Amino acid sequence: MELLQGIDLGYIVLLFGVGLTCGFLSGIVGMGGALLLVPALAFVGGIPFKLATGIAALHGLAVGVFAYLVHGRYGAVDGRIGVAAGIASVAGGLIGAAISGWVDAFAVKLIYLAAATLSLILLLVKVGGASARVQRRVPRVYTKAAAFGMFTGVIAGNIGAGGTFMVIPLFRAALKMPIHRAIGTSMLVSIFTAVASTSGKALMGQVPWTQAAIVVTGSALGTMVGARLTRRIPSGPLRWLLIGMLLLLLARTAADLFIG
Repeated sequence: MELLQGIDLGYIVLLFGVGLTCGFLSGIVGMGGALLLVPALAFVGGIPFKLATGIAALHGLAVGVFAYLVHGRYGAVDGRIGVAAGIASVAGGLIGAAISGWVDAFAVKLIYLAAATLSLILLLVKVGGASARVQRRVPRVYTKAAAFGMFTGVIAGNIGAGGTFMVIPLFRAALKMPIHRAIGTSMLVSIFTAVASTSGKALMGQVPWTQAAIVVTGSALGTMVGARLTRRIPSGPLRWLLIGMLLLLLARTAADLFIG
């Protein structure tokens, strides 16, 4: 409780509520929490932008761990694919971070826009017969999973955002995963990328631990509730929720690119 001394109770409730809301959203669709979290912390919570991204990295780790536990309990996680893609995504993230030093902010936003557009197209395509049984018949499934992890890691490391908005559509379209299983497995992948990004942010002193602890407490609770709710949403409506989230990502990125 000493960490909370000197912090206004209303501010604590605000940070907890932001984490709870974004964790709930991430728990349902497996992505999009940081899309709302960073602006909310920066513009509503008054936290400097770089520190807000540090909290978002820790939020992503909490979301990944707690959502993985819930989805895993329902058998909606492919552990081998998740680990293969997760390890490759860390290597890709390092490459992407290095590349980001050679491109300007406009190019980074263009990459983000292209990645979100590709993910949207993959989600709009109907995938017939997706099931765990069909997934096992996909040729070189683990090699493909690692390649997708590397690809999304490079993009995520370049744009400074989580890669689950690409992992889910790729797993669904190319590995023939049912949408619920794609979301659950993406949470395992996100743990690897979040550990790497959180470590980097911590080493750079960009994680305000007191505020982060409050936000992450809310994130953990919201994630568990949202992930449980996901199981009750049929695959069709869940896919359209993901599409809606990607449209929001595209709208925000396009506004930053052409207006901001």
